[in-house]
Amino acid sequence: MKKSFRLFLLAYSLSNFGDTLRVVAVTILIFNITGSGLSAGLSVFYSLIPGIMLSRFAGKLGDIFHPKYVLVIVELIRSIVVILFISFNDISVIFILLVILATLDVIYNPSFRKICVNLAGKDKVLRGNSLLSGVSGLTNILGSLLSVIIISTCGSDCIFLINSILHALSAAIIILLNTGPAYGYRTHYKLIQRDNKLFHSMNKKGIMQKIAFGNILESLGNCSNINVIKEIFLINVIISFCIISINMAFYPFAFDVLKVTEKGWSLIMSIFYTANILAMIISITFTKKIKKIYMLFVYVFLFIVSVIWFTYSILDNIVIILLLQLVEGISLSLCGILLLSKLQISIEPQYLSRITGLSDYINNMGKLAGTVYAYIIIKYYSVKHVFVFSSFIILSYVLFKTAISGWSHFYPVKNNIYKGKYIEVYKKVRKYRKNKIWIGD
Repeated sequence: MKKSFRLFLLAYSLSNFGDTLRVVAVTILIFNITGSGLSAGLSVFYSLIPGIMLSRFAGKLGDIFHPKYVLVIVELIRSIVVILFISFNDISVIFILLVILATLDVIYNPSFRKICVNLAGKDKVLRGNSLLSGVSGLTNILGSLLSVIIISTCGSDCIFLINSILHALSAAIIILLNTGPAYGYRTHYKLIQRDNKLFHSMNKKGIMQKIAFGNILESLGNCSNINVIKEIFLINVIISFCIISINMAFYPFAFDVLKVTEKGWSLIMSIFYTANILAMIISITFTKKIKKIYMLFVYVFLFIVSVIWFTYSILDNIVIILLLQLVEGISLSLCGILLLSKLQISIEPQYLSRITGLSDYINNMGKLAGTVYAYIIIKYYSVKHVFVFSSFIILSYVLFKTAISGWSHFYPVKNNIYKGKYIEVYKKVRKYRKNKIWIGD
């Protein structure tokens, strides 16, 4: 990979390492204040609100302004916000700070994905996403293990100070990136000249109105691989719905049912994050085979995850649960890498941030619905019912998709090559006829 991408990885690893330290510290802090595992799980709900409100705006932002500078500004603001955890131990203030950080994450993600594709190139986007996933796993493991040691020796305030410094360092490294000229983010003036559908006027008010509300669905319609994008959107929203439900249920399951300690929780998180590293190794090793049958692997991994979630509902053995978590983590991580890479490859560069923002918006809607569903099930039934219902949802979708699509959808046969050529010729003929009729008129 290029030097700029390696710097990008370094910046991401510093930021992610600090965030992992903070997540563990905040989770333990909330649990110590409230004494409830469900309260720690509810922190997930508050983080969804900005995603629903701002995802579309964030996608537009990444296509209009240079994403490098968007990332730098977000990292600097994160550095300031994290420091505020030191001054407040009130649960309501903690939730407000989590909402602010979630807002910054929403703004960060579309620009981050656009720079990733720009630096890695579309031909190596699967490898780039695999490396990001592996680095995420490594930093998450180190963060989970070191967070407990730092908290026990120096206190949680030290965690927040380290997190703040690492965000500032990440911003400094991102400034050094040579992203090069890329379509759609030189300046908004040039963008207006290139595509007058984006904005009706160059005044500030008109630009902001169009950033927030205009042309996202139009951008989606202009993509050539619209059916693939729609399928990925549907899979992502189902996964988001189920994963957020499982995550919410796992907090009370771990703290209230399994009675894990702080060290036990750190171990659980470390094992889950180890899966990202193993997923990176698998995806890089078998890149050529995976590229041929993206969707087949996705559905196989979803089937494995559904079986594991059902198994959680009938087990209380912590050792077996930890082993299952490792397999679950590998499967979900590989699903995430494959779906993200396929989506990035399928989107035209000029629409990448906007459609990524739209994807985030849809996923956050699924997460919100999953949070409400999980809260109701946990309140009136039990956490194990969440595992059973989520398993059933994933399994039902996999079986339904397999039944209606057939084997050729997941593993295209050689005849599809000729079918593709036929479609290409048909499009050319149709275009010629349309032009001919138009000239005749």
